[in-house]
Amino acid sequence: MPSSELNQLNDPSICQAIVNELQREMSRPAYKKDLFLSGSLIHLNEFLSTTDVASYIRSVTMPAEEMHIRRPIWSMIKNVLDIELLKSPTFILLSISSVLSMIGYCVPYQFLKDNAQQLGASESSASYLLAYLGGSNTVGRIFTGM
Repeated sequence: MPSSELNQLNDPSICQAIVNELQREMSRPAYKKDLFLSGSLIHLNEFLSTTDVASYIRSVTMPAEEMHIRRPIWSMIKNVLDIELLKSPTFILLSISSVLSMIGYCVPYQFLKDNAQQLGASESSASYLLAYLGGSNTVGRIFTGM
């Protein structure tokens, strides 16, 4: 490297510009491990165990890896998804139970009117049952904070 290029690297303004560019690049959301955390950081054990915010940011920030120009989104998805979860029995049980509960969630809405009519309710009162079920679902979600 010629000496003129080495002298340029010693220039404080160039060094500061490089540091600023690196900080801007590292603050991108894709490089943060807590990207999908929807809660407050104040209640997170990792945040509470650090002495200052800067050390927490360093602990949850991943260094940038070389991203392929053609597939930057795929590279980010590979970094965010953890395939090791598929080996966890707890995760598999939670996934299966979530799928089954979502399948069963729609059943009352589909068959409520027909079942009410088979039990002798008029068509108009059976239709109101669906509205009552939806309203009670909404009130319940508001009451429980979901």
